[in-house]
Amino acid sequence: MKEIKGYCCDATGCPIGTRPTIHIKIFSDYMCAWCYLADAFLASLKNRYDFELEHIGFELHTSTPENGEPMALHHPSTPQTLALINQLGAAYGLKICDLPILANTKKALIVGEYAKTRGLSDAYVHAMWRAYMVDGKNISLLSEIESAANSIGITSEEVRNALDHPKYREALEKNRAIGQSYGITSVPTFIINDEYKLSGTLRPEVFAEIFDEILANDACTARKEAFS
Repeated sequence: MKEIKGYCCDATGCPIGTRPTIHIKIFSDYMCAWCYLADAFLASLKNRYDFELEHIGFELHTSTPENGEPMALHHPSTPQTLALINQLGAAYGLKICDLPILANTKKALIVGEYAKTRGLSDAYVHAMWRAYMVDGKNISLLSEIESAANSIGITSEEVRNALDHPKYREALEKNRAIGQSYGITSVPTFIINDEYKLSGTLRPEVFAEIFDEILANDACTARKEAFS
């Protein structure tokens, strides 16, 4: 029996139709405190909106020494910035440490590309942020990358193999090329449904307004199609 559905009411109410999936690409780097805050802002909206979040690693400071360097060396205003971020993030349970080290995140980002193949991208990103932003670990170092990866079920052997395999390094380089195609020069940057580009950390209300606009536009399209 072929079933054709129009508008109706069910146990959940009288919906217009299936809500579309909102897909968000967030270009970010693990050493970016504003990225960490933006992620917390988005997480606060998950109970209101159905969206998918794709983390795309974008190495911001490519010239940072391999093992990192003291944050105060080139970024003396970091304490003031962190104070502001902690103030904005307090309501969302966010508290960043003093960040004594500006990390070189290349190796961590490469392993992040491997984590995607294990279906652990989101868990890995948050493990890295927890290690760096909360615990103050120097995630430039292989030992710290391994420790964070181990906490979500990626073994040290997997980490080393990922770093030795050129395809994961190439995947990170491809991320930069994709970012450049969107005109991205800073993080965080958000691409929503390939229709909206948002640069920088924005309040949850800004994202909510865009999500509502997407849902409204989709509902309008659904009505037209249903009655055409």
